Formats: sequence, structure tokens, C-alpha cells
Amino acid sequence: MSTELLRLVDSLARDKNIDKDLVLGDLEAAMETAVKKKYLGAIRSRFDRSFERRDLRGGG
Repeated sequence: MSTELLRLVDSLARDKNIDKDLVLGDLEAAMETAVKKKYLGAIRSRFDRSFERRDLRGGG
């Protein structure tokens, strides 16, 4: 995940007094939904927070 996006998530969590993991979870769900809608479910996605990057692979 980009450094800028992580900073925005951190800032949002602090400003709204929300747990950072909840913000990241909601962002992850939104990104997965957007990818599935755009590619009609043809791409599986996996988000690994320990490496802070997203892995998108083709296939159903």
C-alpha cells in the first residue's frame, strides 16, 4: 500500500477516533467490492497487512 494512502488512513483514524485496523478493513472491503464489480469477479484479491501491499491475480 502506498505511503501516502497509509498516512491518510492513519490521519482519518486519529481525527475520527477510530481504530486504524477498522479503517483498513473497511478500505480493503471497498477495494475488493470495486474490483469485483469492475472485472465481474474475474480477479481474486488478497490483502496482506504485514507487507502492506495488495496482491491481485487473474482467474475466478
